[in-house]
Amino acid sequence: MRNQMKCAALFLLLFAMSAECLAQDGSQRIKFGIKAGFNLSYFTDDVAPFDQPDESLSAFKRGERPSFVPGITIDVRLGRGFSFITELLYNTKGMEYDEQVPWIVIIDREGKENSAYNHFKYKINYLELPLLLNYNFSKRTAKTYWKVYTGIAPAVVISSKTKMDYYKESDIQQDAKSKLQDTRFFNHSFIAGIKMGDGLGTLYEGYIDLRVSYTLSPVFNRALNDTGGNLDTRMYTFTMSFGIK
Repeated sequence: MRNQMKCAALFLLLFAMSAECLAQDGSQRIKFGIKAGFNLSYFTDDVAPFDQPDESLSAFKRGERPSFVPGITIDVRLGRGFSFITELLYNTKGMEYDEQVPWIVIIDREGKENSAYNHFKYKINYLELPLLLNYNFSKRTAKTYWKVYTGIAPAVVISSKTKMDYYKESDIQQDAKSKLQDTRFFNHSFIAGIKMGDGLGTLYEGYIDLRVSYTLSPVFNRALNDTGGNLDTRMYTFTMSFGIK
């Protein structure tokens, strides 16, 4: 925990120093902003205990973990359509396995029958510092701009745990949490994305941001756990966010 706090403080310090240096520029080529969005993330491979042939786990199916990602941004215009962006994000990622509860049927207002589910979640939350090169391929006079970008996002783990969320009307009422062991403390991801925003050059600029990221190192720091279960996996994350700068 102490190392986590030190690295998180270092990320914050680096971002603050960058912001301070750029703020002294005083020109219109520097823009500060905020953003928030939604993630869908999943592991590339099944991990313990769901990689084992266990009858008690056979009903669980792979699924994405939906989560939230807020952050702040610095946008530096370089010229000829290029710009450099750095962000500081609280990025919540992970994976989810869903188990249908066969003895519960949910009937909605229209009379349709729906299934109830229990959810086992791998919750890995990062402090992330994306470093991105953008290119604007729209004309200067366009009302809406389109930008593509790519880059690298170093990140440190702030917290990691598993949680079993039982359907509220199932026989088991108490949700279960536990610490997720062996998560890799420092990781980095490849990022690519596209932005659409207001190209009129107004004081405040809003935009929509769609991106995909892929961890370049395994999510866990070992390939197998103590019982031989698989921990060798990377992670994809798809993000849609909204920002203003």
